[in-house]
Amino acid sequence: MLIVDTREPLDLVARTEELFLSNQVPVEIRGEEAGDYLFLYEEGPLTSVAISRKSLPDFRSSLFKGNLETDLSKCLDGGFDKVILLVEGAMGVSHGKVCRLKVLDTKDYLYSVNMEMVEPGRFANLWLAIQAQGVDIVWSPSIEDTPGVLMAMWRYLKDPAHSFLQRYVRIQRSRGTDLMTRQADALMGLWPHLPEDVAKAILGYCGGMRATLAALVEEPEFLLRVKGVGHKRLGQVKELL
Repeated sequence: MLIVDTREPLDLVARTEELFLSNQVPVEIRGEEAGDYLFLYEEGPLTSVAISRKSLPDFRSSLFKGNLETDLSKCLDGGFDKVILLVEGAMGVSHGKVCRLKVLDTKDYLYSVNMEMVEPGRFANLWLAIQAQGVDIVWSPSIEDTPGVLMAMWRYLKDPAHSFLQRYVRIQRSRGTDLMTRQADALMGLWPHLPEDVAKAILGYCGGMRATLAALVEEPEFLLRVKGVGHKRLGQVKELL
């Protein structure tokens, strides 16, 4: 489910609601103390994600007024599995300093008259300081792009096991590891959200990858005899088969 705070711009709320509903994701609009958008998942690696959206003017203003720290602290203290700062807008560089850009249309950009200049080093330090507190940072080019960015995040966080990056890391890691670990990586690629220790327990119980694959096809119920596998995981593998 997607929860949207009532203080968000009406047009943005309408476009986001339409996009999520068209992808069979329930949407609820209500007042929230922490976060502008909440992702609530019934299953998967995460159950709750809080997202604080800031346009670049809002980001600059809240940064100097201290509101940014307050907003992110509410999210961090809210018990969410993940907290994301969604920064919205284009950035430019002028005379070696980072500045805010104001979008005129899809082709033309103009420096804002009251833009705030920040040295790139200080800007990088600010980003690292935010991430060091456990907050991920995601960019949206403009408010028009934000619904699509939110939808992309929803899909990725719901099942990150299918992302290119996760597969790439597993491939790179497997090149210099033992046979059991490489087989576990292969099994985890076939079975989303399967922990590595459980994958190795299944392989050890069956005596290798070939025997494991044969047993999964012929008698998947054997999994219930492996520590770490219950009826929920058994149901997941039956769906795959």
